[in-house]
Amino acid sequence: MNGLPANTARLLYCTTQLRDRISLDNWHTVQRLAHAHEPAPQDIEAALMILDQVLPACTALAGYAFDDMTRDDAWRFLVTGRRLGVWRSSHQWLPRYWRGRRRSAKQRWVHSSKWVT
Repeated sequence: MNGLPANTARLLYCTTQLRDRISLDNWHTVQRLAHAHEPAPQDIEAALMILDQVLPACTALAGYAFDDMTRDDAWRFLVTGRRLGVWRSSHQWLPRYWRGRRRSAKQRWVHSSKWVT
């Protein structure tokens, strides 16, 4: 059994086993995530609405895990990896963004100068 319902059911099972060791916010988020896809969506719009509910819950769970980490060498390694990932992605899309901005500014200047005599 695979997919979102199966994965959230497994997550709910694991958090049920650890109920006395997790925070109340974490517990409520997992429960909301596990029941977000009930009933099963019948069309694409319903599936997209479910994904709109699941994404913030997953982000919240990642935030809880990040906040509860001990600030040791493994945490520093994780933060360094995240920063490198952000740096890499920004260095991939940022030059394309600025090239497009320069090109559009140049086109605006050319178009505006055509009408000035």
